Amino acid sequence: MNTRALLLSGLIAGVLMGLLSELPILSIANCCLCLWIWAGGIFAVFLYRRFDNSVGATTLTQGVLVGLVAGLVAAVLGTILAAIIGPMAWQSVSQLLASIQGPGWIWGPSLTCSNRGPVSLSSSYSPTWCSTRSSAWSAACWAH
Repeated sequence: MNTRALLLSGLIAGVLMGLLSELPILSIANCCLCLWIWAGGIFAVFLYRRFDNSVGATTLTQGVLVGLVAGLVAAVLGTILAAIIGPMAWQSVSQLLASIQGPGWIWGPSLTCSNRGPVSLSSSYSPTWCSTRSSAWSAACWAH
């Protein structure tokens, strides 16, 4: 087993996995069954086969070790990036969603309707507008 090829391919693929999984726009692809993690593992084995000059097939053990190194690198880098980028990205997304939904929109589990306070599903008044988290709550708010 070529240790240099293993570490180099794991490091390169791990950095790519960590970056692509945490950057705000590109991380959307992780909604598709953790796409960047799968692609990073495949890319790590591809790089290992390129860097390893031995003739023959890559064994299961070699593939697992390359994937392990890449995954560990991605986990460490992803955690660091999430701590740095996460709060800024969340604030930007919240502002974007608020601008799309309008001024009465709130982000959270509570439901507030037209200066009358929290609404339960059994309330009997009809609000003039609702600020909701989801369309199901909006329908419940408008129905009562």
